[in-house]
Amino acid sequence: MTIRPIDIDDMLPVERCRLFTRIRNKLAVYARQHGFDAIFIWSREANLDGTGEHLHVLMHIGRRFCERR
Repeated sequence: MTIRPIDIDDMLPVERCRLFTRIRNKLAVYARQHGFDAIFIWSREANLDGTGEHLHVLMHIGRRFCERR
């Protein structure tokens, strides 16, 4: 998934780090609440001019949550 908060270009770098840490923590909490380990790879990316920063997350989701309904 890609996450790009709307007002991120107006944030200080330290605020961006805190925001992305909170997002990753929320993903981990979701995993724990649903009974699977939080396993993910993440990367921050921005345009060459420093704008448009966003977070890419590849997260393992337990098999039982991937079944078609």
